[in-house]
Amino acid sequence: MDRNPAAGGRRTRRTVLGTIVGGGLAALAGCAGLRGGGATIESKSEPLVDEALDLRVTGLDAEQTVTVVAAMELAQGGVSTVFRSRAMFQADEDGVVDPSDTAPIEGTYDAADPMGIVWSMIGGLDLPLDPPSVGESEGRTQPVTVAVYGGEEQLASRQIPRVLAPTGIEQREPDDDDLVIRAALPEGAGPHPGVLVLHGGDGQPPGQYALQLAANGIAACVVQYFGDHQAIPDEQVHVPMEYFDRAVDWFSGLDSVTSEVGAVGFSLGGTVAQLLGVRRDDIGVVVPYSTIPYVFGFSQFDGSPFSDSDEPLPYVELPWTESEFSQDQRRTRPAIEAGFGRASEEQIEAARIPVEEIDAPVLYVTGEDDTTAPATEYTDRAIDWLDSAEYAHEYEHLAYEDAGHSIFAPYSPTPDRVAIDGRQHGGTPAGIAAAEAESWPVVLDYLRSGLEK
Repeated sequence: MDRNPAAGGRRTRRTVLGTIVGGGLAALAGCAGLRGGGATIESKSEPLVDEALDLRVTGLDAEQTVTVVAAMELAQGGVSTVFRSRAMFQADEDGVVDPSDTAPIEGTYDAADPMGIVWSMIGGLDLPLDPPSVGESEGRTQPVTVAVYGGEEQLASRQIPRVLAPTGIEQREPDDDDLVIRAALPEGAGPHPGVLVLHGGDGQPPGQYALQLAANGIAACVVQYFGDHQAIPDEQVHVPMEYFDRAVDWFSGLDSVTSEVGAVGFSLGGTVAQLLGVRRDDIGVVVPYSTIPYVFGFSQFDGSPFSDSDEPLPYVELPWTESEFSQDQRRTRPAIEAGFGRASEEQIEAARIPVEEIDAPVLYVTGEDDTTAPATEYTDRAIDWLDSAEYAHEYEHLAYEDAGHSIFAPYSPTPDRVAIDGRQHGGTPAGIAAAEAESWPVVLDYLRSGLEK
């Protein structure tokens, strides 16, 4: 992938039509299978959660119609929920179903896709067939159970222990009770590339994302910066930038972590990631997801989301308390657009994050169907600023047509993320899944190349 900084930033438009292109599914030598009757379910034995299962069903009759169902138990809002999916297939003339090149006749997804049976899972979905037993998720694994039915008869079943945290990953917290952070450190002395992971306005620390980074050899430190803890504000208002400085200093001071660290942030956390990139010389790469290059805050919080030396950072206030916006809490994007439409040019410029002052590679990831924020359009402005400044580092904007606000790492259920708690985040389940599968290796490449020096 050419990212020559001399050629300027690349705005990569990804048109997603519901298909994730997978590789390496044709040959399954060495993959384990479980036989039931004449059918065998083949897959990798213990894939990482961000790896394709290499799932196939063999031993069927030629052109036999079967239904593949899958189930997985996940914690959702502190409550354990069983997610399920189904897909009906017609086997080929050799009695094989290969989801990577065979589209379902019907089911929870509709295109050939190696991981459709996983990302299309729906929480609490009832199936007409008896669902397979579900293995309990542990700290280390996220098992998924797959079963194959011919009519109402179960032909085969298999539980696949997807590995979230390989053996050897260490989780560490500081002794300082004034920091609400947790690091996931890969096995080995290192130093490993280190990344701060910053949550969005929902206040939910993205612990799984951090573990997926650690599983790929990148130390990840989840930073909670508002919520129910005496060390941090209750809400997203006047969070001291000095708090993030202390988090960086503690994390980068670990022997197993590089002295320069990256900053990855989601939504409001993406704002923090950009601010840290401008603020500190030891931020080696910046990856904002689903955010804009401005500081902004909702009127309900009555103040700037961040402060520096006890002074609030300039911001654009969004009119969330006005009835036309607060009565329709399904979407926040109209409030953002209204706030910026009403703000003066001086206010907008004061709230602008001068991303051209970041001294590190920058990778933006957005969904064009984001109904929470105009992230794609406003991020294009940041790319223009970097172009105009003849920015000295690699930079890129990955924009996905059919994705919304909720883009993380692959592969996890996406249908429930189109809308969360009644609030629309946008995108389609297939579009979100494709955005995550396509952006993830680019994110890992940026983090490694920016920090492994």
